[in-house]
Parts: sequence; C-alpha cells; structure tokens
Amino acid sequence: MIKFKQLLQYFSCFSLEKLNFKSFLIIKFFCNTSSLDQEEKNKKVITRRLTNIEKSKFRIEGFLREVLIGNILGDAHMRKFNINEGAKGSARVRFLQSLAQSDFIYHLYELFKDYCASPPKEWSSLIKESGNTRYNISFATRNLPCFNDLYSLFYNKRVKIIPLNIEELLTPVVLAYWIMGDGSWSGSGVKLHTNSYTKDEVILLIESLNNKFNFNSSINVANLAKSQYIIYIPSRNMDQLRSLVLPYMLSSFHRKLGI
Repeated sequence: MIKFKQLLQYFSCFSLEKLNFKSFLIIKFFCNTSSLDQEEKNKKVITRRLTNIEKSKFRIEGFLREVLIGNILGDAHMRKFNINEGAKGSARVRFLQSLAQSDFIYHLYELFKDYCASPPKEWSSLIKESGNTRYNISFATRNLPCFNDLYSLFYNKRVKIIPLNIEELLTPVVLAYWIMGDGSWSGSGVKLHTNSYTKDEVILLIESLNNKFNFNSSINVANLAKSQYIIYIPSRNMDQLRSLVLPYMLSSFHRKLGI
C-alpha cells in the first residue's frame, strides 16, 4: 500500500487548495483511513495562536473554494468579529450538522483542518417548539483574511444573503456540497432547503440554477406564515443532476438523489 507521506511528497508541488478533484480522489483512494499510519491518524492541528504573518499566508482557491461556497449556500455560517466589519477584521466559517450527518462534518474537517485550531465537537440543544433535544456536531475555522472575500459576497450586516452574481459561482462541486449539506430527496425530486433566504433570493437562486444547468427547478412554499421558501428540482432533471454531482458526493449521501 502506498503510504500517505509518499503521496504528499508526490503532490508537494501543488498547494492543497489548487489540487483538482481528480487528484483529490487519487489521494483518498490510496489513503483509505484504515491503512493510514498511526502517526497520520493521530496528527493534531496546530492549536497555538498564529501570527498575523502566518494568517496572511492562507488561501482559499479552486476546489476548496467551491466546497466552501456550496456549504455557505446551505448550513455553514460565517462571522466577522469586529464592530464595523471593515477591512481590519478577519472572518471565520462554522460548519454545523445534526449528529446523524457526522460523516459529512468529519469529511469537511479533513478538507479544512489546516484552517482550524480544534476538531469537531458534539453538543445538544433544546428545540423550543417541540421540547425535543437536537444532537449536533460542528467545528469552526480560525479567523483568517482568506475568508473575507466570501464573507463580503454572502453577508450584509451579519445577515447571510445571496450575491447577485451567484450564477457565475455555481459549479457541479458547489451544487454537490449544497445538496449534501442542505438538500433532501422528496420521493421524486430534490429539495434545497432555502428557508432562511428571502423570496426574491430564492427566485434568484432558481433562475441561476436553471440558466447554468438547464434545470426546471421551481419555488415551493415551506411555511407561508413565516415567508419561508424552498427550491424543488423535479424528477425530469434527475439524470442530468446526478451526472453533474455524483462524482463529488460521499456515497452515504447518494440517498439525497434517490439512489
């Protein structure tokens, strides 16, 4: 079995952010978790505080940027810890899922752990409406300047928005991670749970999806009283959708495509 370190040496001429997805899959194929050296299994993230110079060297490009956009469209949240949210502060990203989707969180952590100071944590919260307990898992990146451009695109006064140029940001990778994080199979098509966006933003997303991928997606009412709307991609688009996103989806999430 080829060792993880040997593969890292082979790909050392590339930055992680610039590796294309095929290269990423090659690494994952040869570096099955069960065959990793114990040293690699126990590898810890850097927990100390980074200097400003160290922080400035981080980049989010290529595949990782697309993964991040897909998650921001879903349940990932960004935050900037300064009052004016101007050029001085640095943004961070928080990835959150229910504990049932822990495999997705650990997958994301493997991609972004170099940007983090601590691993995923499990915790619980009380749902006020039902009184039930929700079990969650989440992790957050450090506050880094490399996240600021996406923060500026997707946030206005700390509220998540859909940028007007969203169509040019959509790719198969973005769509795959959006579905894994915040999509569901409805029995005949795929729903994207865009409840937190305004109706106009949901319409913009639908128009962008339809123009970019030639879909026939439409708007559905999730909760009229709360003005919540979701996106529905119908069964007639499933063959096309699957061909676009399956190469980038974890096998455990194929169920979200009715597979």
